[in-house]
Amino acid sequence: PAPAGVPTEVRECRIRVLKPHHDRLILQYDLALAHKGTGVSFERSLVGAWRQDERGEQIYEVMRALRHSGFDEATGLCVPQPLGYFPRVRLVMMEKAAGNLLRQWIYNPRTDWPTVIRPVARWLAKLHGSAVRVPRRLTAKDETQAIQAWLTDVTSSHAPWLDHERERVTALLCEMLARYSQRDPGHVGLTHGDCHLENILVRGQQVTVIDWEHAAMADPALDLGYLLGQMEIQSDRYWWRRDQPSPLDVAALTRAFLDEPLAIRRRCSPCIRRAHTSVTSCTRCA
Repeated sequence: PAPAGVPTEVRECRIRVLKPHHDRLILQYDLALAHKGTGVSFERSLVGAWRQDERGEQIYEVMRALRHSGFDEATGLCVPQPLGYFPRVRLVMMEKAAGNLLRQWIYNPRTDWPTVIRPVARWLAKLHGSAVRVPRRLTAKDETQAIQAWLTDVTSSHAPWLDHERERVTALLCEMLARYSQRDPGHVGLTHGDCHLENILVRGQQVTVIDWEHAAMADPALDLGYLLGQMEIQSDRYWWRRDQPSPLDVAALTRAFLDEPLAIRRRCSPCIRRAHTSVTSCTRCA
């Protein structure tokens, strides 16, 4: 990889494992490159995602489709630039994403969370309203089974940090199961499916989201609820270990997340009235 039209040679390649799993690996390739004509050297880092199964091709295709739909550096709402899928070794290659993990903001008690979250909320609103589609679809049965599995984990866990929240979390999960059996699935759009704090990188107003193996067509509320829950749990755990109350204002975060799609809906409402169509098809406001 090199800038377009620049003849380049690789002088050194250093590889390290970023995330080891039993059936997949995330690898970083640090390349020492040189211009063949001038000899000027430079460095570049790439990321490879290896999977034991065939899902790598789907990961590559959804990332490429999102880049073509405006999830790039020009908009500030990004996915990493995919570089290729190599089926013989089941490897997806992509540019390394820039920014700091959203999790790192948990450690600062002075974090202005609504300001940090607004570009993340814009990113999610854009994803959920995009025209990109994937074959995988989450059913009511899948979601109910996931909630039941979380309930089992909570009730059986012996983690000390969970003791003071176990009753509240258990009650919430039970309420979710009861409500889910009565709810209308509502809008179904493209969801990330694994919206936790280590898959979101923030640099100023630029947001990049990585790890697309769980992308599916589902209710967008799943992404929002999962991310809010992850933020509350990780903040609570971090500050509990320091014998301090969590400074995270979950209500303010929820408002920040919901304000962005509502603002999009308000901006699009004239187009809806004229075209009698959905928010997602409003190309002027997109």
